Amino acid sequence: MRYSDASASESSGFSINTRYSFTEKLLINPKMNLNLQTNTNGSGEKRGVVPSCRLIYRLNNNVSLELEARGEWITEEQNGVTDETTTYYLNTGYRAVF
Repeated sequence: MRYSDASASESSGFSINTRYSFTEKLLINPKMNLNLQTNTNGSGEKRGVVPSCRLIYRLNNNVSLELEARGEWITEEQNGVTDETTTYYLNTGYRAVF
């Protein structure tokens, strides 16, 4: 959880991040972020839902392959105008420990 009260806006958010092992080499890492930002002058607010899921496959103790899918659903209201944005990401890579 986080909260911020700045001069221009108030922000709050909630995050959950978990990790489950299916096998010794395969892990799943689902996450969820919920965000709310409200302008202190009453001109608008921004709401966001950001789920993601990462698959981690350990090749050995030093190298793993990762695949992450993430979506972002953002609704922003400013002075009576509503804007909805939907974005999707797919990332892949590797992690090596030297």
